[in-house]
Amino acid sequence: MTSLNVTMAARQAVREQAMPSKVSLDVPNAETIRAMEDTKKGVDLSRSFSSGGQFDMHLLEQVQEELVYDLLNIIH
Repeated sequence: MTSLNVTMAARQAVREQAMPSKVSLDVPNAETIRAMEDTKKGVDLSRSFSSGGQFDMHLLEQVQEELVYDLLNIIH
């Protein structure tokens, strides 16, 4: 993907507050299944996404803010 493609995708993601690619319900491949299983177990995560065993919405919002920040830095 060229830098122009990356810039366009990042701008679209920021503008629409959504990822620029379609998310489908296709069957995940083996690598994706392993990653999903690892995530459920808390393996190889950059941080915890739960608090007291329950999903923490505040942590999700922090990750979303960081993603937008990173995307904006790609654009500029």
